[in-house]
Amino acid sequence: MDFEQTPPGPKTVTAAKAAKDAARAASASPKKVSYGAQDRRGPLLWNSGLEMLTNRTRLPGQPATAGMNLFYEDLEWNTFFGPGDPSGIIPKDTDQIPPRNMANAGRLILPWCSNSQEVRQKAILVYRLGEDLDTIEDPFLYLFQYYWDNVGYFLPVTFGSFFEKVSMGEGPSSSLNVDFILGPSGDLVARAWA
Repeated sequence: MDFEQTPPGPKTVTAAKAAKDAARAASASPKKVSYGAQDRRGPLLWNSGLEMLTNRTRLPGQPATAGMNLFYEDLEWNTFFGPGDPSGIIPKDTDQIPPRNMANAGRLILPWCSNSQEVRQKAILVYRLGEDLDTIEDPFLYLFQYYWDNVGYFLPVTFGSFFEKVSMGEGPSSSLNVDFILGPSGDLVARAWA
């Protein structure tokens, strides 16, 4: 994979929020949005909106250094067609203020993708976030709906082929909650439930 194709994200949450606010304030024309799965009769529109995003990379009772803070950014979000919050912080849990590890995405639409290029351009990108909850570090995952079956999938940013996509375990559904967990090899994994 050509790592230069990975979209450069903002360096800080502060910069991301400023960019989002600028997009909302701009009077630019709407971006073209994908229309999802189709059959011989036409589009089979089924938008999955993301509700609660939960960071389960650190479980209660684990050392404070366990787990990681996360930040998500919708690469296709549009002020005219984009309900929900296009970016946000999903902090790891703490024993002092549980459950702090949730973010309400407000029915953010899970973008439709049908190939590698669309994933890199339109999907929701999940990053590691620094302990200061402002410094955006490494990108980890892309979240999207497959164009033809409307099921939620994820791909690691290091993917080589679209066919490596992994089902988040739920869909089609009008509303999904997503838990971010660490897989057996320590990689970030997304699991959805309706």
